Amino acid sequence: AFKEAASIHGVGPFLGLRVQQGASSANDEIDSWLAGQVERNRERLTRMRVELLEMLTALDERGFRAMPIKGAAFLLESVESVVWRPFADLDLLVPEGETRSLDVNLALAHVGYCLDSVSWKHRAYTPCAPGPPLVIGDGEHPDNPRDVDVHGSVVEMFRGFSWNLTANLLRDPDKRADWKVPSDRAMALHLAVHASISALEGTARAINLIDLARAIGRVGAMPVYLATRDAGLNAHARFVFPAVALAAQETGESGCQELKDLLAPHVPLGMVDWAETVSLYHVSWAGRHDRPALDRHAIWARSTSERARMLAHTILPGPAIIASDGEAGSGPIALVKGYGRHYRKLSRRFGTRRSFE
Repeated sequence: AFKEAASIHGVGPFLGLRVQQGASSANDEIDSWLAGQVERNRERLTRMRVELLEMLTALDERGFRAMPIKGAAFLLESVESVVWRPFADLDLLVPEGETRSLDVNLALAHVGYCLDSVSWKHRAYTPCAPGPPLVIGDGEHPDNPRDVDVHGSVVEMFRGFSWNLTANLLRDPDKRADWKVPSDRAMALHLAVHASISALEGTARAINLIDLARAIGRVGAMPVYLATRDAGLNAHARFVFPAVALAAQETGESGCQELKDLLAPHVPLGMVDWAETVSLYHVSWAGRHDRPALDRHAIWARSTSERARMLAHTILPGPAIIASDGEAGSGPIALVKGYGRHYRKLSRRFGTRRSFE
């Protein structure tokens, strides 16, 4: 049960590093397993960093100056700086309009990744000729290579509402390993928005909150608050507040608490009340049976029209959203299967409706 929980939340390598440093201990069996997670993650990330640099070079040689974002940007610092964190994929931002170029496909194919699927959010590339896992283990993301997601723009969307963060990520970039990456402020903002959507969709992981707490601890609360204010506080604070509130509660990071207090006057009252009663369990995969059906409109919407808009996008999401799931492939038949899967999930949520209390 412990191993399953650690894998669900992505904290195996993080806890393993603490065991190796002598900061925590459970028992010999668990300590040994956790220490192994760090070592396997180090192997995976070492190989991933080499692959990431190969991808950036291949794209650059064809005139595409890609920007690594999220975990890929962290990985450029060094493997040791993120050895505690598992990675599911590598995200790259390529300028809008160039993302669909055949040359992008050729550049990535040159380093062994071929186009697998296309959605409203990104183009996903997977190994052209996948072989057996290069790093084998029973923990988090044992396979390597893995997906590469190429974004023409970075948009986070929730039930009909969206926030395009591309300008924030491209403004005043930092430089790591001779490549441009988002500034610490932009990274903290992006992590907050991404983690908030994950929380509201019930797929949050402990590692998301650790990422966010570390990022805000690095840059402080005020730059993230000002970026949200510039985008329109009443419209966008609710994209940031859920994850910040959870990170403050679960990690104790003072910067998260400060940012939570700054944003609270600008989010719906229901969201503030929600933050006082919900825990990581309620918004993670582990707590999936405790979430009320169609619940998030009550804490997100400011008006009857917004609530109706959210319910409409929940009951009848657009084809682009259904297609972005990616489980059923592409084409009309896959789209029909995607809607079927969506409604089956909704029916299960109706059948397991409970309150957060």
